[in-house]
Amino acid sequence: MRSESRACKERNRSYTAALIAGEDAIFTANNTRFGCALNLGQIYRERRRLYYETVFIVNPDVSKENTETLTDALVKRVEKASGRIVKREYWGSRPLAYQIAKRKRGHYALLVTDGETTAIQALEEGLRLEERVLRFLTTRLQELSDEPSPLLRRQMKSDEATRNANEAAKDKSIEEKKEVSATTETESKEKAAEDTSKSAMPVVEKETPEQSKSTEAGGNAAT
Repeated sequence: MRSESRACKERNRSYTAALIAGEDAIFTANNTRFGCALNLGQIYRERRRLYYETVFIVNPDVSKENTETLTDALVKRVEKASGRIVKREYWGSRPLAYQIAKRKRGHYALLVTDGETTAIQALEEGLRLEERVLRFLTTRLQELSDEPSPLLRRQMKSDEATRNANEAAKDKSIEEKKEVSATTETESKEKAAEDTSKSAMPVVEKETPEQSKSTEAGGNAAT
């Protein structure tokens, strides 16, 4: 009986995989040869639990913070419909391929939903009711990847390059300030040394006309 049970489970798994992949599965009398009872309820539940990728564009007049708040509300709708978000990405403000509602840019965001069809229906309903959403598109995924999407990876590389450039510019500015400070300090020291040398020189007082006359008179008398 144990081997029969394993065989039945394997057949159920194969049928479930075929349904999820969208393939036509053909079953013959071999399914009942070992007394297998196909759990069709579980099979069709597994078939409905697919991954759906939804990309939506938010009006560029909305701030990034409000876009995140809007996304949080959509996530709550999915969870309320017994679904869950397995991936969430914000791609930033990007140019549109063509104008939508007289807008040339938009905030791009991605949500990957895991759950029955009611979960993705709840998400799409929320997107339709949200006036700040310009467009959205939902596609079904055959498999889920834990890696960031290509667009997010590109955005991350761009952000990293910008961050490195800013850090390099900041370091250069600091070095320039250090050089200016060192030059100023050197000039201050040279000026202070010059002032010190001037103050150390003997001061020769000039004789007044009266002192010159008295000196000459003294000289004549001595002669």
